Amino acid sequence: MTSGRGRAASLRARLAETAPSPLTVLCGSILFGALMALVATLDLYDRNQFLMPQWPAVLAMFFLGGALGFTPALWLSRLLFGSREAIARTMGATIVIALSTHLAIAALFALEYRFYYAHWHAPAFTLIWGFQFAFTTLSAAYQFTVISFSIYGIPGTAIFLGFGLWFGRASH
Repeated sequence: MTSGRGRAASLRARLAETAPSPLTVLCGSILFGALMALVATLDLYDRNQFLMPQWPAVLAMFFLGGALGFTPALWLSRLLFGSREAIARTMGATIVIALSTHLAIAALFALEYRFYYAHWHAPAFTLIWGFQFAFTTLSAAYQFTVISFSIYGIPGTAIFLGFGLWFGRASH
């Protein structure tokens, strides 16, 4: 039977060995953020939405969400699937990057939603404010989830699968 300290040390060592290098984090985050901004650009173009004044904010949100989602996705993919067969690495990493990116962009969308509705909410840190904060955040995340299927579409799916293929081949 392994002691608690031994397991904690083993877990710390595993977490440290699966952490990506700073150069991978920097370059990968910028590249993946740019790819997510490209996905949003294609969607905005397809819907003729470059006439709306908010399009730079939409592109910034997708860039930042892609950049923020890359590192946790790479780390989790290495942690969960790094020692598996190539197909498991590929599929696991594809799912992890899609979820991580989606959660990062949805969180930014929820934050924007919260800022918009904040002046109608009760004073901060009251019980009513807590309910308003929770339900505003949850409804924004839900709304983004529904909208995102059409935004990501084929280009987003291809980018997520491309990450999975890259990870599946690079992690032997």
